[in-house]
Amino acid sequence: MKKLAIVVACAALLAACSSSPEPAASTAAPSTSAPSSLSTDQAAWVANVCTGVADLQTSITDISTAATSGGDVQENLTNQMSVIATAAQSLLTTVTTLPAGDATNPDAVAVKQAADAFTAAVPALQSSVDDVANAGSIVASLKALPAVVTAASDALTTLGNTTKAVQTAAKNTTTSLGEAFAANPTCSALRA
Repeated sequence: MKKLAIVVACAALLAACSSSPEPAASTAAPSTSAPSSLSTDQAAWVANVCTGVADLQTSITDISTAATSGGDVQENLTNQMSVIATAAQSLLTTVTTLPAGDATNPDAVAVKQAADAFTAAVPALQSSVDDVANAGSIVASLKALPAVVTAASDALTTLGNTTKAVQTAAKNTTTSLGEAFAANPTCSALRA
């Protein structure tokens, strides 16, 4: 009965976090061929950024499933937070290693700054999940859940900003990096 109360409360509180922000629709048509000026480093970096953003969107959205799937809610949230933290670290590692020659590219810098803001939001989400996991009672767990909702919402917002930075970069086909974003199928999926 106590676990059911936690599951119901989690479902209600995390409903707002169950979907990622809707990105603005792209007006640029994706490129169907590889840009001639695209370097291998750029292609790999773009693929990793777009895959990282998509993985994080899924991981953060899945926190509501972790809270409502039954079983030990505290353990489920802790496990899902581990998935989020790993995905966030992977994206941070990717964006801090810009392709050669792109360190001053405004599109690359914007993606890096947006991803840094997202990464800064992850510790608050981790802390709120830890508070639920370490609560001594069901009442304390229920009282700690709103902080998870707020932190997950903040993380989704900053991740949405990262997605928008990727979209902006993908629209700027005047640079080889922009062409790489536009040509990558994973990035195209983020624009859809």
